[in-house]
Amino acid sequence: MLSLKELPADVDGGILPKYLILAEHLEQWILNENLPAGTRLPGNRLLAEHFRTTPLTIGKSLNELARKGLLERRVGAGTFVANSAQVSNRRIGIICHEIICPDTAYISPVIHNFYEYWEQRNCRLISLKGGPKDYERLIQEFELDGIMVLVPRESFFEKIQQIYKSGYPIVSIGFAIPELPEISFGSNHEKAMESAIDYLHSLGHRRIGFIATDLKNNSNQIYQRGYAAGMWRNGLPVNPNWHLGANGQKQLVEDLKKIIGQPDSPTAFAITEVSQVLLIYNTLRDLGIRIPEEVSLVGFNDVDYLAELSPPLTVFRQQIEAFTGQAALQLENMMRHLPLMNVDRNQAIPELIERKSCRRILEEGTGGGI
Repeated sequence: MLSLKELPADVDGGILPKYLILAEHLEQWILNENLPAGTRLPGNRLLAEHFRTTPLTIGKSLNELARKGLLERRVGAGTFVANSAQVSNRRIGIICHEIICPDTAYISPVIHNFYEYWEQRNCRLISLKGGPKDYERLIQEFELDGIMVLVPRESFFEKIQQIYKSGYPIVSIGFAIPELPEISFGSNHEKAMESAIDYLHSLGHRRIGFIATDLKNNSNQIYQRGYAAGMWRNGLPVNPNWHLGANGQKQLVEDLKKIIGQPDSPTAFAITEVSQVLLIYNTLRDLGIRIPEEVSLVGFNDVDYLAELSPPLTVFRQQIEAFTGQAALQLENMMRHLPLMNVDRNQAIPELIERKSCRRILEEGTGGGI
């Protein structure tokens, strides 16, 4: 049996109940010391005296580690390090502030890849609805060993950072958060939009519009910042009339009918929402506007049918499989108390897939005009 002299007694405070804090502390110590299977731990009473708590609290901590598969409790014999110290039989929460609705462009692939990773490790995933004020309650109520926050809003970042600094395993998928580079995974939407503006500018476009129908959506807000930054960096005007559809689909159709064909209308548009692409194509067709001869279009995210449109849509494709896998691996590292990996930030940059919805045009004053 281990000597209590080998076991540190200082346990930092945190946001979780004491038994979970002690469980995390004991788990980290067992894994760091690489204790062999069959090693017997001191009894509950001795551990309680050592940590200055009650045997009941110690018992709950050891039961938590037994549930995870790290310890084995033998009636009448004591508590022993189990045969495997790998991550298994854990409960992992996927927490979103709204009901998770599947979509083939983003949410469904993210959830599928994340589930697949943890199912291979015999872990249980639980989808939960809740915002920052609910995180601690959900962790305790469902006895979660780690959480992934799905598509958090920017206002959630402070709470995510607080939980991370407390030592609890947490990652987020949705945005690459500058303040939390080691635990936030997803695309940098601002840089993606800037790249789209750079791309269209390189093709000769000088009047570039922005289409987003829901500016309450956090992603669209970030895309909008990237649009303004990209336009200004390239020395291009930001005309408020070139932002189409801000009040919904009906407004989008009206805006297209109003602006397309005007002498100073945009020659290209960046479309933030895959769900609006078919509406835009159909409206332009009804107006007799040819893509890309009269208007070039570029989108974000990618689904199979976008390559089958006439013409196929050029997109900046998010590297979903790459950053979802990194998020799951980083969460596992935290749960096993291993060093965090250096995150490959290239996975935050969407990949340009050039198709046939954009064309190169001549600059004004060079003979071709726009």
